[in-house]
Amino acid sequence: MVYLKTAPTGIAAVNIGSQTIHSTLSISPRPTNGNYQSLLFAHEDRLKEIQRLDIFIIDEVSMVDSELFDFISQLFRHIRRQTSPFGNLHLICFGDLMQLPPVSSIKVFKSNFWQTLFPLFLTTYQWQKDDLAFASLLNEIRFGHLTASVKAALSQKYQHCTICDHAYLTMYIISYHIEARRLNQLLLNGLDTGQQIQYYALDYEEGQILQGYTTAYTFSRATNLPDIVTLAVGAKVMYLTNTLLPQGICNGSCGVNTAIGPLTYSMVTFPASDGIKVKIFVFTFLSLFFLCYYHMKKKTFTDD
Repeated sequence: MVYLKTAPTGIAAVNIGSQTIHSTLSISPRPTNGNYQSLLFAHEDRLKEIQRLDIFIIDEVSMVDSELFDFISQLFRHIRRQTSPFGNLHLICFGDLMQLPPVSSIKVFKSNFWQTLFPLFLTTYQWQKDDLAFASLLNEIRFGHLTASVKAALSQKYQHCTICDHAYLTMYIISYHIEARRLNQLLLNGLDTGQQIQYYALDYEEGQILQGYTTAYTFSRATNLPDIVTLAVGAKVMYLTNTLLPQGICNGSCGVNTAIGPLTYSMVTFPASDGIKVKIFVFTFLSLFFLCYYHMKKKTFTDD
């Protein structure tokens, strides 16, 4: 039996040693109406590999939106030239539908083809099998049952948590840019590793450098990236593309800045399943990384 593992995000794909659904099936958003399209038929060798499949596996299926799920079914019907859902391909999905949903779309179980699946429910705890009380607490939160005992347990956990002990190893989700910058600077100031270097962004549009805030207004509205990035040895960073997925580094992978210099580069060490990966990243249009959770924008950084 020939099978292929996939997942909706880079991190989920790395965890099972696979690639993302979009990469595997060459799926991208259609520029006109927002639906999906696939370039798989333009790559003959890749198409033949997909045609040989007996089983297609999707992990963390809760993060797949219903429209994408429908598109995958239609794509396999076309590839396999069969009218049955998914082209009569064996489909195996793993996931907890009470966990992370799609970012902004309809949940996967609203798909037209979801009813064709046969569900199997796993009832034995694995991650928390040695702490059933904690497992029960998580299950109550999972279903939104915030009872008095649940609130008391969460309050006790909060009271014993100190920022000093957990700040460096914690990833924070921040609502406002100014708060993110303040938190980043607070953590940078806590690093006893020497000099901090600021990198200033240059915005390009049609090959021309944009001058001043007025001309860069489009970028300012369309992204949440800062004009200045401050780096220091020991700073924690996040990689924001899936270009290094075969090496175990993906969108969301966290590493540590191990070297910086007056030139426009930074050396980052990433832990991966097969060891430590050290990469030198140049701040260009194609390869960017930032402190914390900043998103990608066409900026080139130069040192002061």
